[in-house]
Amino acid sequence: MDQLAAMRTLVAVAGRQSFVRAADDLGLSRAMVSTQIAWLERHLGVRLLNRTTRRVTLTADGSWYLERSRSLLAQLAEADEAMRRTREEVKGRLRVDVPVLFGRAILLPALSRFTSRYPQVSLDLQFNDRIVDLAAERVDVAVRFSHAVPGDLIARRIGTTRLVICAAPAYLESHGVPARPEDLAGHRLIGQTTPGRSKVHAWSFTANRRAKRPDLSYALTFNSVEGVLQAALGGLGITQSLDVVVSRFVTDGRLQPLLDPWSANGPSVSVVYQRAGRTSATVRVFAEFLAQTFEAWSRRLQRPAGAGLKP
Repeated sequence: MDQLAAMRTLVAVAGRQSFVRAADDLGLSRAMVSTQIAWLERHLGVRLLNRTTRRVTLTADGSWYLERSRSLLAQLAEADEAMRRTREEVKGRLRVDVPVLFGRAILLPALSRFTSRYPQVSLDLQFNDRIVDLAAERVDVAVRFSHAVPGDLIARRIGTTRLVICAAPAYLESHGVPARPEDLAGHRLIGQTTPGRSKVHAWSFTANRRAKRPDLSYALTFNSVEGVLQAALGGLGITQSLDVVVSRFVTDGRLQPLLDPWSANGPSVSVVYQRAGRTSATVRVFAEFLAQTFEAWSRRLQRPAGAGLKP
């Protein structure tokens, strides 16, 4: 039995002091009204109504429960109205910037849920690994992988990442499997540089709960996550990448995680937008969609949004 429907029926019967008149108001049969009230009384284990041939009155328990039913139903009606208004306000063009592989692996597979619910929103999606200036490039919402976000932006953290050392099985068969971070010196390493700069991102390891960044030499470097990933998949060496980037390739066996005891925390994942966007219903609902999408992706990996990759 639908408890909310039964509560609405109780409110109608109490207001009309009649099963027949309440049934007419609700468009139900008298038998259905009686069934709902009887079910509600059994469910609660109390008598809510006194019934005579002439009138229907509330018991003391019925009066107490009626007031709370009215309050709850009023809150539900208010929530429904607020959602209706929000849906009417969510419209217009939204420019979104996300890292390339986040967009491909996490955002795109879920995007139809947003577009079907908010058909009046036009999305301009940018996939790139460059940190954009939201104001200068007129970006409304962005996803950032960073420990720190500029103070002129509003940031909502939606999860964290882990740094995964990995390589293709074919590479490991030919070159061996490193047992410790020190063993990496004898391997071909694939590094990533910041777009527009030549400095390679230092690899991090956790030892005795403290982060270490050893000096390493790299046989290959790329200025994009995509380049690093494709080189690793091609068996060209070992790389350290975010679990967000390599998770599906670990799952399907195309990459093998290494040195798990020394894995380190990666940057936080945040949805960011300009302070002027905080009042925009469209920005708010898309930020919430991104948060829910990342949480769902984390659950599929069988880990909470802040935990590491489980191969």
